[in-house]
Amino acid sequence: MPRSPHRLAGRPADWRHPTGGRLAASLLLLGALILAAAVLVYLTGGTKLVYAHVLYVPIVIGAFLFGPLGGVTAGAAAAFAVGPLMPLDVAAGVPQPTVNWLARTGFFLLVGGLAGALFEVLGRQIEAIRTHGLRSPITRLPNLAALRADLRAMLGRAIGAQVAMEVAVLRVDRLRELVSAVGFDYGHRLLRGVAAHLRDREREIGRLYHIQSNGFAVVLQGRAVGRAEETAGQLLAALQKSVVIDGQRLAVEGQVGIARFPEHGATVDEILQAASVAADAARAAGRFWSVYDDDEAARFKDRRVLAMQIRDAVADRQMLFHFQPKVSLADRRCVGAEALIRWRHPTRGLLSPGRFIELAERTGVVEAVSEWVLAEALDRVAAWSAGGRPVPVAVNLSIRDIEDAAIVRKLDGLIAARGIRPDLLEIEVTESAILLDPGRAKQVLHEIGALGVRTAIDDFGSGQTSLSYLNELPVRTLKLDRSFTLGLEADWRKYCIVGSVVRLAHDLGIRVVAEGVETAPVCERLAEVACDEVQGYLIAKPMPEAEFTRWMAGAGGQIGPLQAPSAGLHG
Repeated sequence: MPRSPHRLAGRPADWRHPTGGRLAASLLLLGALILAAAVLVYLTGGTKLVYAHVLYVPIVIGAFLFGPLGGVTAGAAAAFAVGPLMPLDVAAGVPQPTVNWLARTGFFLLVGGLAGALFEVLGRQIEAIRTHGLRSPITRLPNLAALRADLRAMLGRAIGAQVAMEVAVLRVDRLRELVSAVGFDYGHRLLRGVAAHLRDREREIGRLYHIQSNGFAVVLQGRAVGRAEETAGQLLAALQKSVVIDGQRLAVEGQVGIARFPEHGATVDEILQAASVAADAARAAGRFWSVYDDDEAARFKDRRVLAMQIRDAVADRQMLFHFQPKVSLADRRCVGAEALIRWRHPTRGLLSPGRFIELAERTGVVEAVSEWVLAEALDRVAAWSAGGRPVPVAVNLSIRDIEDAAIVRKLDGLIAARGIRPDLLEIEVTESAILLDPGRAKQVLHEIGALGVRTAIDDFGSGQTSLSYLNELPVRTLKLDRSFTLGLEADWRKYCIVGSVVRLAHDLGIRVVAEGVETAPVCERLAEVACDEVQGYLIAKPMPEAEFTRWMAGAGGQIGPLQAPSAGLHG
């Protein structure tokens, strides 16, 4: 496919070195100007007056249009026009001295040559600036400005011919994290490698553009239109092809969003926005590609608006806790509570963490949310301790919190400022967060444990954590995922697995909490295998602080008596 030069019509530089009709027009213009200047010199009395300097105008124009050769040629033509035949004084009939017109000829040629050279240098500089403005400095591919210019021209032709056209936007995942880890140069080299692989597919797919630091775009026309899955597959295959940098093979992933003209947009901005929204929606849904859909776009935009409100929600104290008790199976008394964040949204009502925590992580505001969670949990611990009933409180940290280099220092400062026992706080880290960076998780949990704060693995069994991590990670509590308690009373295999996990944890000095306990038979089975604590709707649903305080005072944190244990599922 021939590369588009992306020259914009109507610029002065487009008239330099003209061809065809412009060449003829330029020569006629120069000839007319030289003739008019010569007539003016003659009518004003001859070459003795300064009117002869008007001939520098066509000389400079010739230099601009045709460079040094054009300037010299125009200078020679001007010199001939006011040469020996032009009188020094028309009225007196005095001819020019030879030295006079030779000197003038020399100046005309010198000015024409110098002006032409200057215009050549300026022209190259202007063209370089214009080219730089239309190309990515990293990949040298046409950039967003070039895409907009090309799309405007293509949309104009498509409207007249009623031709369909599509734009595909490709987003590269985790490029920002890579740059943060190894530096901009490494990231730029990776991008150049990715661009090279994509350029290899340009003939098959369409014109390729580098429109953002982590984004590429392709304009699809002709037979490529309507083959979204095939196009997305080609782009993703090129994206995932390994790039070798300093002997290391790297492959990245991403998402493709596709928007169609005129179905999804009638203007350049509309179709680019639609393709971008489709790519973002694909990422949010965990898919590799997506064609723009109005309903999905509306949901995505709604989530984006919600994400933009999170930081203000923390500042405006719209966040609150609901507390769910944890009860010991040994004496059936409350031994703590998990603090579960809620958002009291002014127009959407009470929102669960599933509606906004992931958004906070993706938009970089989870740090503000986590600081509120830690501070508020410690405030509740301090208040209950001051009231004579210290209740241990557990809170969750996300993978972003684990990656925060200052998280331990912040936690230490919050505890010291309140003067409370650090073991009244428990930090829960999900199994999935540990898997993303086991080394970092191990370090942070060790440092948190050194403060005296208790640590726990949340949702254990929902991922692929190696049992060796139980020996390596400094955790005091293991929380069984609710998938193990659901149907436990009737599932022999599940019963055996839970019993084995509990015995292994006890051998390592780790307490076990079962989540999602909703029925008494499940509670019985957990007691049979010596599970330490239970948490779930059988005991209590998550409740606001005032209701939790009343529950603690009224029920004493006690659940009803268990039935006599049966012989077990194996009996």
